[in-house]
Amino acid sequence: LPHAEKATLKISDISGRVVKMISGDFEEGYNQITLGKPELNVSGVLYYELVTSFGTQTRKMIVIE
Repeated sequence: LPHAEKATLKISDISGRVVKMISGDFEEGYNQITLGKPELNVSGVLYYELVTSFGTQTRKMIVIE
């Protein structure tokens, strides 16, 4: 992040159902969130969306057994 700010990370399945949402105040620079399979409780293709004051970015990930 270019500077410290509030951000929201939303993880959804392919049908758009929200699997996990994390919001908080994050520091400037590199931030990392680690999630395990038990926290998501799904497998397959998921989309994660990061929302900040600078905009929104969406990417795809695959969770496998």
